[in-house]
Amino acid sequence: MRRVILLILLSLLVALTAATPGQAGNYTPLLRVRVSGIYLTAGEENTIEIELKNMGSYSVYEVEAILTPTTPSIVVLDKGQMIFNEIEGEKAKRYRPVIYVDEDTPLGPYQLTLTLTYRQMYKLGIPSLHSTTLQVGVVVVNATRPKIGLKLSLLDPRLTAGEEPGGEEWGLRGRQGCGDHRGLQHPLHRRLGGSRRHRLPEAGGG
Repeated sequence: MRRVILLILLSLLVALTAATPGQAGNYTPLLRVRVSGIYLTAGEENTIEIELKNMGSYSVYEVEAILTPTTPSIVVLDKGQMIFNEIEGEKAKRYRPVIYVDEDTPLGPYQLTLTLTYRQMYKLGIPSLHSTTLQVGVVVVNATRPKIGLKLSLLDPRLTAGEEPGGEEWGLRGRQGCGDHRGLQHPLHRRLGGSRRHRLPEAGGG
């Protein structure tokens, strides 16, 4: 009878010992990354959102996220490096990097590199450093270019035959890039010799 009881106790002890490593999985948090706003416009500043969620049951500390582009035509202007002191278990942190895409960038998919490092603390207080690198996909779907326009108009198109423009300015006015139009003259103006001159009759000559 004692042997039967001893064997039962040994079986329970083995079962408890085998179950202990399984519980250690709760001490290994998993950071899940979710990215939104991945559709970008070339020639503008774009904002994406990155969510880091701790899927484990225990906190992680000193979480550092570094976002770097893999092509020269895409630049991270703001929040390329982000640090969170702590992300609690089953909680998430979000941040919004600002990305500029050059206006000459062809439309299509591109990759950004996200490097994550964080520390986790076991029950015994022993820190463990973890690091991982992920590829974040973005898509350039549109492009904007600066608009340059030139509008021409006459200052005073009303002219009377036999008269000069009356001393008023006449020519082409442009919204930009028009230069100097003082040399412009109406053909009637040139025919009159550039100004009206009246010859007085000579005195005495009978």
